[in-house]
Amino acid sequence: RMLSYAHERLRAAAPPTRERSRATPGTRAAAMERSAYGGCAGAGVGDAGDGEAEEDEEWSALNAQVLAAMNRLATFQLASHGEFSSREWLRFMEADLYKELLFAVSSGRIGTASILWYRHARECGFQEQLASVLSGLPDLVPSTSFLTWFEHDLVPSVTRQDHAFVIDWARRRCLVMEHTEADTFPSCALNLISSADELLVVYGCSEKA
Repeated sequence: RMLSYAHERLRAAAPPTRERSRATPGTRAAAMERSAYGGCAGAGVGDAGDGEAEEDEEWSALNAQVLAAMNRLATFQLASHGEFSSREWLRFMEADLYKELLFAVSSGRIGTASILWYRHARECGFQEQLASVLSGLPDLVPSTSFLTWFEHDLVPSVTRQDHAFVIDWARRRCLVMEHTEADTFPSCALNLISSADELLVVYGCSEKA
């Protein structure tokens, strides 16, 4: 039902296209033969071929839009745990996913943030905004809720230019955890440091650390 809704919205927004012609191998071979021997007939075939190419491009563009909407709808379903709201879906369908990610992080909804990152990081370039993402994580969010995401998704995305910031962020976070997670300190801090081991091996230690 939801997939049909997304598909129909895209069809309504797309420009009208003519019905695509179905060229068989035999008709294409005949067209090539006429092009080689038929003079003006060959030009006509070329014009028809250009028209088919334009229609193919239009259909490909529409298909790409439908697939993108289906992918975003799957993200929405995962993030909303299967509870569908048409109003919220319409908002999410047009939303800036980077802003959605930042809002999820700042709200402490790490599950939603991890879904957005895993499904859209490459297409939206989240890796380039890693410093802003980490900086938006509230101090009171327990490390147990973000440690897996940090280790398996964020750390592998760190570039050379950001590694010093991320390592220093982990160091500063450990100092905060001494107060916010006193019951499990220092083991919680050691777990966070351990999750950043890959950065220390590849890039070395932060100059600030």
